[in-house]
Amino acid sequence: MRLRINQPDGSFAGAAAIALNSEAFSIVFPQLKFGQEQTFALIGRDGVVQGLQAGDGQFTQNINVSMLLNCARETDAGYYISTGKDHISRIICFRTVPDYPLVAIVAVAEEQVLGDFYKRQGEYYKIACWLSLFIVGTFGIIIRMLLRQEQIKFQMRDSEERLQIIFNAVQTGIIIIDAETHQIFDVNQRVLTMIGTTKAEVVGKTGHELICPAQIGKCPITDLGQTIDTAERILIASDGRRIPVIKTAVPIMLGERNYLLESFVDIIDRKKIEEELRFLSRHDALTGLRNRAYFEENLGKNPRNIALIICDIDGLKLVNDTLGHTVGDCLLVAAAQIIRSIVGNEVVARIGGDEFAIILLQGDEELAESICERIQKQVKKYNQENDSIPLSISLGYAMQGSDGTSMSDLFKEADNNMYREKLHRS
Repeated sequence: MRLRINQPDGSFAGAAAIALNSEAFSIVFPQLKFGQEQTFALIGRDGVVQGLQAGDGQFTQNINVSMLLNCARETDAGYYISTGKDHISRIICFRTVPDYPLVAIVAVAEEQVLGDFYKRQGEYYKIACWLSLFIVGTFGIIIRMLLRQEQIKFQMRDSEERLQIIFNAVQTGIIIIDAETHQIFDVNQRVLTMIGTTKAEVVGKTGHELICPAQIGKCPITDLGQTIDTAERILIASDGRRIPVIKTAVPIMLGERNYLLESFVDIIDRKKIEEELRFLSRHDALTGLRNRAYFEENLGKNPRNIALIICDIDGLKLVNDTLGHTVGDCLLVAAAQIIRSIVGNEVVARIGGDEFAIILLQGDEELAESICERIQKQVKKYNQENDSIPLSISLGYAMQGSDGTSMSDLFKEADNNMYREKLHRS
């Protein structure tokens, strides 16, 4: 075997040839015991086996020397697994000898090193299988739980969306108010439409700024301890309009916080109808004057020192029978307008088909006489300005004396005076 000789600076100085006595290795190697199917050898870089201790004596058949030298050229030490012609799998460990062109190897049968592991491999497989089943099962349960949670979240989102659609579609105004702070937590679209604003401008405001402005500190539920409240309230629109509503308020719990759920309906139309009915119950539908019910109600209060004037349209029945009620109604309306224009704020009522009454609360005979004269002047003027059927009114009045004449007697006296004038005129 040859050995390079270098100068101190590393440059080439020469070469020395050394002869290895392989018998020396044969003395040492048998003392090394690695077990059966083991090999220990020294191989030169040229592939020549310099020393060998082989379990089977067939080193070159069962160890691929070319593969070994290729591995030794790539790295100074390492290992790999190789199967020889005897079909025995060996673990081959190698290391290059420093400063010498030699590679030392140890080859041991894989079964010998890992035999115990292979014997227990079946048990390991069982353990691994059970562990795998446990992991897979646990993972499956976790996946199922996560999927269930996602399904629940989806269902909740879907339910919330449907509730929100219903919340905004219902034509009843709904306001949710914090029971502690009385701040508005949420409103539906119907409320926003009614008051003419946006949710951003409403949420966070105090409930009394929007509804029940006269109920501050007197909330039936939070202040007075009621469990439910249904009453007529006022909703304040963004432009200051006061909208009458019927409101129902109930306490509810959202999460862990108390709220008030207030629902209401707009009763503007109902209020208008009520006003119309109230008006009709006290007024004559044709002339717009007070009716007999109102007249008798005021007459029954029995005030002192009043004057009562009775007005009757002459020949109205004949006009209705011959020319029709439409013409007769025109005469009634004309008479009502004339009387109203003369007496102003005094009580004027249509008390019969062709009869009117005037109550002068602070009247005297002179005032009553003056009013009768002015009415007749206006009737004359009307007839001059209109070529249709002439209007004629008979008038009679009576005064309540200091003796406290009853209202029924006062009415009879005025009515008799009116008929007396009607006879005189005819």
